[in-house]
Amino acid sequence: VVTDSLSSIKMSFSGDCWVEVHDASGKRVYADLKRAGQVVSLNVEAPIDVKLGNGRVVSLEFNGSPVRFASSKRSGVANVTLSPRP
Repeated sequence: VVTDSLSSIKMSFSGDCWVEVHDASGKRVYADLKRAGQVVSLNVEAPIDVKLGNGRVVSLEFNGSPVRFASSKRSGVANVTLSPRP
């Protein structure tokens, strides 16, 4: 259940990737190593900071909409901040 203060994120993985998610207070609310075929759905207080170890293998949705983001060309790491539009 998504309340007014929570936003939903969904990450789908097509390869190995470590992921960390921090909520609006900066608290780490999720961290794990994901594999191809896995999906993670979370409801988190925004703004949400997402760090992906291999962003090239992740499809990301925020409140049901796809999110485009860039990964480092050299390392593949992606840092994404998600915040709802007012």
